Amino acid sequence: MTDPSDAGRGAGPADLSDRDRRLRLEAARNAVKDLIEELKTLRSASAEIGNPLTREAIEDALSRRKSDNHTRVQLAALSWAATACCNQLNAIIQAGSVLAGFREPEAPGENPLSVTVDYRLLRDNGVITQVQRQLLSDLNAARIGLTHRYGQSGTPDDLYRAGSLADEVGRTFGADYGDWLRSLGVVPPRSD
Repeated sequence: MTDPSDAGRGAGPADLSDRDRRLRLEAARNAVKDLIEELKTLRSASAEIGNPLTREAIEDALSRRKSDNHTRVQLAALSWAATACCNQLNAIIQAGSVLAGFREPEAPGENPLSVTVDYRLLRDNGVITQVQRQLLSDLNAARIGLTHRYGQSGTPDDLYRAGSLADEVGRTFGADYGDWLRSLGVVPPRSD
């Protein structure tokens, strides 16, 4: 990663009004708070299903979910939290990409660009490495698979992959993105 103080501002022409900047900052800050809470849920549900969480533990839990309400709730919590973690990461990255000037904001009423564009922009601007970009892409793909195929035969693999990747990104999130997010004003400065 390059010097974080250089990575905070992009070369792009994103000219945000004070209101737009404030709204993006607020959205990113809320997403950071939500990400922290969803990571707690993810880790709690993971530990209830298997410690350590394995594909086999998920498969076993899925086989018991019809007769065990607690297991059913934990599986749902794990699925929800893995999906929500990815969604919150994407919200943070998309808001940060605009705040940093890496791309123009979407017009009112328009959907944001694919988050994979923002992953590339963060990599191209030295905020993350190619390995980190791939990890985000893998998590996003796992979230999509889990969301669209939950309950089908591939669910143990999808749920294990999404949960494991969300936990991996969550464990390194502060180290990987903290300096950049501080430079944008999304998270407060360190109190060293």
